Amino acid sequence: TTLEGALPFVLSPLLSPSRTYEPTNDSLVGPYPASTYTRESGDLFDPPNKLVNTTELFAYMSECGEVIQDDIAHLLRSSINNIIEATDPLNFNWIRCYEGATGGARSFRGGQLTSYQRSHAGQSEWYSKTWEDDRQRLWDEYYRELRAQDVSVREAIRTATANSTREASGGSSCDYNLPASAWFWFTVQTTIGYGNQAPETTGGRALVFVAGFISILAFAGILASAGYILSFLFDNFVKKRGMKILAEPWCASILWGFTCYVWMAIIAASTIAWKEARLDESFSIRDSYWFSYISTTTVGLGDYYLDPEGVIGADLFIFPFLFLIGFMFLSAFLGKFSELILNTLSRGRKTFVNTLLDRHVKWSD
Repeated sequence: TTLEGALPFVLSPLLSPSRTYEPTNDSLVGPYPASTYTRESGDLFDPPNKLVNTTELFAYMSECGEVIQDDIAHLLRSSINNIIEATDPLNFNWIRCYEGATGGARSFRGGQLTSYQRSHAGQSEWYSKTWEDDRQRLWDEYYRELRAQDVSVREAIRTATANSTREASGGSSCDYNLPASAWFWFTVQTTIGYGNQAPETTGGRALVFVAGFISILAFAGILASAGYILSFLFDNFVKKRGMKILAEPWCASILWGFTCYVWMAIIAASTIAWKEARLDESFSIRDSYWFSYISTTTVGLGDYYLDPEGVIGADLFIFPFLFLIGFMFLSAFLGKFSELILNTLSRGRKTFVNTLLDRHVKWSD
């Protein structure tokens, strides 16, 4: 239905404004005198009650069709592409499309591609080319089959166009993007969840619901322990060297907070270099630092993220390492800062544990 609705716009250039149709004595007789029909007047599209010579009209239309058949084909392809993009825009969250792809899992070859081949524009261009080649192949097959069954030319063209458009695919030019999929799972278990990638099938959501929840619990426990151990080792190190003040909650909070922000700057610089190397895109210092902040704090607002089409195998070692170190620094900071808050609030008052111990002693007496 959508394609049929687009056909009037495709077929409208069939008539040239500079040419006219002159009725002759062979014309069908109507209540009005003979007149000149032009594209501007619209009479040729609505000729009831006018004089029309069907023989000349058919010859004229055939001649026009031969002259601009290439333009018609181009307009038809453009209309089909516009319809596809409007209803189902291309994304490359889980696949990588490039020349030489086999439809399998050779996704780690992404590092050998140019930045344009990895980019969304480059992959879209290649996918569209493969899709059009497949659609043309299907069209030829359907048309020959229908004509062999004595189906009219008009019906064969209509059916072949509809079926080939519906069944064509560019998937044969794509591989599974395993690095991007692995990166997605990292953002799930760390609760960053940028939101640019998400499962749509029931099986995919069930996997994230079960395995993702277990991964989150395991990661939270490991991160809490890692932050505590890092803070403990640092306190022990400075105390042994006579710098006990650095282990005090107020001083340690400042130190770990400063370390967090410095590490965010390192992540931001790495992201700028990644955008330029992988996708040949610029990334401002302000935006890169914002990305680093929402990633390290696991806020993951989704306004900025690592584009899946640019992720390759090496990135699975670089960015998870940077993020995990940042998580440890943040955990150490939060531990010391919470200790500072508790000490401030409980100053001059007994703690809950000491209060219970005092009451236990009185009850024993």
